[in-house]
Amino acid sequence: MCNDMGKFINKAKGIKSKSLSYFDYTKLLNNTNIDTAIKRESKINCTIGDVKITDKNVNILADSYTKRNKNFIEGKWVDTRPLIINYLDKSIVLYTNRLSLIPYPLY
Repeated sequence: MCNDMGKFINKAKGIKSKSLSYFDYTKLLNNTNIDTAIKRESKINCTIGDVKITDKNVNILADSYTKRNKNFIEGKWVDTRPLIINYLDKSIVLYTNRLSLIPYPLY
C-alpha cells in the first residue's frame, strides 16, 4: 500500500513487517509462496520468571488466507468476500453478491 506521497507502507500481522518487501506482497497477490519472512517468537517459563524472545524464519503460503473468499481476475487476487459459517448444518456460506448466498458443505 502506498500513501499520498507515493511511499510504500509495509504492514503485516504476526510477521515482522521489515522482513517483507514490496515484491513479497506482489508474490502473495500472484498466488506465490514466500520463504523469507521473519516471525518473533517468545517462550515463557513462569516457574523461574524467564522470557526468551527469538526471531524465526517462516514460510508464508499463498493459500493460507482462509478467513475470506479470494476473488481473482486473470489469475490475480483483486478482492475478497466474507465467509460465514452456518453452525447449524456445518456449512460455509459465500456471498456472491449482496442479495444472494450460496451454502457449501463443510468437510
